[in-house]
Amino acid sequence: MKDDKGQSESGAEEQSPFALRKAFPDAQGIFDARYEKLDAIKDDCFVALDANVLLLPYEFEEASLSEVSKVYEELTQNGRLVIPAQAAREFAKHRSAKVAAIAKYIRDRASLTGPGSAKKIGALSGFAKYGEAEQKVREAQEPLKEALKAMREIADEISSDVGEDPVSIAYRDLFGGVVAPDPECLNDEEAFRKEAQGRYAERRPPGYKDDRKEDGGFGDLLIWKTILEEGEKRKSHCIFVTGDQKQDWYVQSDKNPFQPRLELLEEYRAAAQKTVHIIPLSRLLELFEADAGTIESVQKAEKPTKKYESSRTWMMKPQEWTDFVNPHESIRSRDGRLAARSELFHIEMNKMLLNDKLEREQDPIEQWRLHEEINSLEIRRRDLLAQLASMGDEKD
Repeated sequence: MKDDKGQSESGAEEQSPFALRKAFPDAQGIFDARYEKLDAIKDDCFVALDANVLLLPYEFEEASLSEVSKVYEELTQNGRLVIPAQAAREFAKHRSAKVAAIAKYIRDRASLTGPGSAKKIGALSGFAKYGEAEQKVREAQEPLKEALKAMREIADEISSDVGEDPVSIAYRDLFGGVVAPDPECLNDEEAFRKEAQGRYAERRPPGYKDDRKEDGGFGDLLIWKTILEEGEKRKSHCIFVTGDQKQDWYVQSDKNPFQPRLELLEEYRAAAQKTVHIIPLSRLLELFEADAGTIESVQKAEKPTKKYESSRTWMMKPQEWTDFVNPHESIRSRDGRLAARSELFHIEMNKMLLNDKLEREQDPIEQWRLHEEINSLEIRRRDLLAQLASMGDEKD
């Protein structure tokens, strides 16, 4: 039933009266079809990989690439692994950005400075214990310097040559002869474009959620068409592994993926007379009994949480805090008591953020760096308190 605005009771925009006919040409099959269970097809289906799954190892924190490679190798050896040509191209397009992000992270960690770069204190030059302590600090710094140098070399190595990062090297050994050619519909690009636009106008999956992308959202449809042709050629069940969880792949429940869209299951059944399942990489690894720790880490990469930003991103400059606390006094307060008090406020806020991050941090080197930042802020805080005291403004 439609309301006065031409919408269905569900709130969805009403489409062409023929949209459902195109999505479900075999109306009787809606009742007759039986879709094979995932466990029942895993040993004799082909497995197609989406571009986002190919890129996922760049996001791993603890997962072992070798564990994932074992599953891919088994599938490749049995002629069951398929990478649609469009997925391979999208991997190529985004790979450099992923490698660059890793290299930047490594270089950021390798740029840490610490006690070894601290200023000398002339007043303590004759104090024997101070000299001994400084020597121990310098000696303790040497192994860290060597470790940071090694990290910089790693960043340089993965940055210098295209395709020489660990993921690309692993794929080169694994993916010989697995790329499926473009679907025949691309022989007439204009007809394909017209079909895609018609599907998207009718909100028929997949791809319509990406219609504002620079490729017009055609990438998903190209990959799907490749899977349909591969299924028709093989007359085989399929597992499509993707990290895409949008509405043009899955029915949503409480804004989470619930089940694959029935239109996709029916379109594949019409092409191959078989069943297609759409799953994330972690589920594929479960099916092939991969290491439990790897599965858990892959699940974490598939559902990333908002990570803490760098403490330097959080930190505001003293004048920024001055303007925030009292914008009308910002010009007049750049010198004097208000500026000092504003900077103290800024320091306290940043110390709070850094301490909060320190409690969550597991990496010893990062813990050490955070300690150094907190100590530097504390030294500055004491200097400011001394300045305020000299101006007759006491602050605890």
